[in-house]
Amino acid sequence: MSDIISIHSPAGGYRTYTLQRLELEFSPAKWHWDRETTLKHHAANGARLIERLRPHLDVRYGDGPLQTLDIFPASRLNAPCCVLIHGGFWRISDKSAMHFAVRHFNESGTACFVINFDLCPRVSIDQISAQVMEALIWISKHAADYGASGDRLFLLGHATGAHLAAMAISTDRDGSQHPVVDQIRGALLLSGLYNLTAIPKLDINAILGLDDRTAVAQSPAFRIWPSHMSLVFAAAAHETAEFIVQSKESCDIARSHGADVDEALVADHGHFTILDILEQRRHPITSRFIDMMQAA
Repeated sequence: MSDIISIHSPAGGYRTYTLQRLELEFSPAKWHWDRETTLKHHAANGARLIERLRPHLDVRYGDGPLQTLDIFPASRLNAPCCVLIHGGFWRISDKSAMHFAVRHFNESGTACFVINFDLCPRVSIDQISAQVMEALIWISKHAADYGASGDRLFLLGHATGAHLAAMAISTDRDGSQHPVVDQIRGALLLSGLYNLTAIPKLDINAILGLDDRTAVAQSPAFRIWPSHMSLVFAAAAHETAEFIVQSKESCDIARSHGADVDEALVADHGHFTILDILEQRRHPITSRFIDMMQAA
């Protein structure tokens, strides 16, 4: 195997890394020393929110062991739905990592659905993508049971959760899509990965199991982005270069497909602390997403 790896951009051109550097570019846990402190902070705030709001926990939407979701009903009827999707490189973490982020969305009148899914290596990444779509279909059908509107869905994903959100809203080059995509009005994509074609070269692929074909198929950067949605792409200024460029590339591609797109590079944050902005009601990105949902 060559020590120089090329990542081809769907917009044309390519960028190269040594294999050693590529491992680091795709390893936020190795890059960001504050990971554990940040995750513990979010978990503690999420636990307090659970205690205060008493949501419906572990509601099953599919047959897989981890196919459950937590539901925070809105205080008003016919509310829009925010679906939160956790990261963890498709192999660790769970929905509790995103509970803390519900507060300002729920207080602003949005019903929140925080989803779990099975993880690699028990299932493949394409099966995880299918489970996320299964969750969205379930939410669209059952939202009214919790006072919400199933035809006004908004997605929020972090890291590989942003990848999974992007897979849900983008479509194959043949144009085929599930009807539930028409019910998704927008998304906030934080520090996502959208081009997976280098992952088969990485050590972690022993767990993920991608080959060259599935890596392309599971790369939203090579798919068609919807023109009817409002999208916000944000990356942290202290991310690795690959995370920053993937966010920028996919933002440009979505814009070229006609989507209403905002983009941001969030100063003074890294891959994990970028989530802190969701605890700030007046942060421009948080406010933009809340305004988007309230206007739907």
